[in-house]
Amino acid sequence: MPPESLYDWDAMCAALAEAEPCVTPGQVSYHPVTFGWLVGELVRRVDGRSLGRFFREEIGEPLGADLHIGLGPAEEKRAADITLVTPPPEIAAAFAGGQGGELPLVALAFMNPQGTGDHNCAAHRRAEIPAINAHGTALALAKVYGALARGGELDGVRVLAPSVVEAARTEQVRGIDPLMARRSAWASAIGSRSRACPATPTGPASTRSDTPAPAARSASRTPMRASASAT
Repeated sequence: MPPESLYDWDAMCAALAEAEPCVTPGQVSYHPVTFGWLVGELVRRVDGRSLGRFFREEIGEPLGADLHIGLGPAEEKRAADITLVTPPPEIAAAFAGGQGGELPLVALAFMNPQGTGDHNCAAHRRAEIPAINAHGTALALAKVYGALARGGELDGVRVLAPSVVEAARTEQVRGIDPLMARRSAWASAIGSRSRACPATPTGPASTRSDTPAPAARSASRTPMRASASAT
């Protein structure tokens, strides 16, 4: 896909609808970028709202979470630039695993559309790219994940039913991921962890706590940083 298609929702959804799977359906396989369009288009077709608007109205605003998928002018001014970091060795090795001059699957998954854009440019920040361009404060992320950790409710505000949260964390598939060349397991967009499937760089913590977290302080004007959507 050409780089500009990253900001064209309809073009990306149409391309995904026409694409043939790279792996056998039902086999574990990480969708680092395309997952956002797949889920977002389902939300749009069922509800009528874009995923960014749905998240803002149904989760972000009720929780008072300064977290956005697609920034408006006011939020864009507050966004902090992000910088490149050296990838973990296992990620670098996977990217170098192509044969015959062809890019390996993992490179295509992470870098298609080509390069996934300039994360600090206005077009990237304003677009809704759910898998890779949510922007928010640390407090906002704590509120969203705090609600998930408490069965969908935080400070008396319920955004998800307990049954939905439980379904989201129930493991759906495990095995050798051909993209990442390692054993992994996934619930519904949430990585599982066990001795058989150790955590990946994007995986969750190994333990969970039932101890309530202290009340968060307001920090509504804190500079926002980019954050991938839940993985």
